[in-house]
Amino acid sequence: MTMNAAELIDHVLYPECLDHLADDVEWVLPVSVGGTHKGKVAVLEMLDGVMTQFYDPTTISADVITAFGTENFATMVFVMSATTRWGQAYRNQYSITIQTAEGKITRVYELCDTKNLFDTMDIPGTMRA
Repeated sequence: MTMNAAELIDHVLYPECLDHLADDVEWVLPVSVGGTHKGKVAVLEMLDGVMTQFYDPTTISADVITAFGTENFATMVFVMSATTRWGQAYRNQYSITIQTAEGKITRVYELCDTKNLFDTMDIPGTMRA
């Protein structure tokens, strides 16, 4: 059975989302944290890099605040908690909106508090608000 966006939103978090991405998926991040990644290969590289370079993957958890959607669009708001590779506690609110077609995620719009991200990660060379 093919899932629609309202059903796929429950599978949008990493690494579960990897099984549901279309080959031509676009993942749109704020420009200050990477901008748009086009195509499944580019998205997989971005996600793998982010989730393993900055966080201890075994510590990542998400507390869903709300999730809702229609057949083609859905949104999830959640708080992600993790321990950074530097041992710091990380906690940030995220909003992810997906667009789907033929049971696959075709576009992802991801937003978070980038100042919180930069401050916690202390990433050199990044834009700070």
